[in-house]
Amino acid sequence: MSTMASHLLPMIGIPCVQSGTALLSAPDTLHGIPLGARFQIDIADPCSGIRSLFALLMFSALFGYLFLPRLWQQWIVFLSAFPLAILGNLVRVIMLVLGSIYFGSAFAIGTTDHPSWFHEGCGFLIYGVALGAEFVLASLLTRKWKRPADFPDAEHVAA
Repeated sequence: MSTMASHLLPMIGIPCVQSGTALLSAPDTLHGIPLGARFQIDIADPCSGIRSLFALLMFSALFGYLFLPRLWQQWIVFLSAFPLAILGNLVRVIMLVLGSIYFGSAFAIGTTDHPSWFHEGCGFLIYGVALGAEFVLASLLTRKWKRPADFPDAEHVAA
């Protein structure tokens, strides 16, 4: 997750340096800003996304079993948990970096023993979005699509 975030952050205009699992703001020698002055985020093991992945896998398996009629639909929704968990955690890290830059580390992250409400809220928000994405995917998979040949001609409708 830290490697992915360290590649994505510069693309959105936030230069950073990765040190192990930590992300630090890049130094700006022109303005006298040292390494890590704007933000310092350590992506700990609990934040790696494994918890959200297991939760999404469990939800998608149960959801697919209960609501999707075809096995291939169930598998697609189940397997979608992997990219959704990765994308969700990546977005969460970006939100925490932005929160640290604009509001400070105490607000955005808190401490190891007492994470901030923002830190916890980002996790719930991203999880909610991932669940919503699974609902949308299931809806798309079960939709009855009509081909243009199934629609009446404009001439027959006008008559």
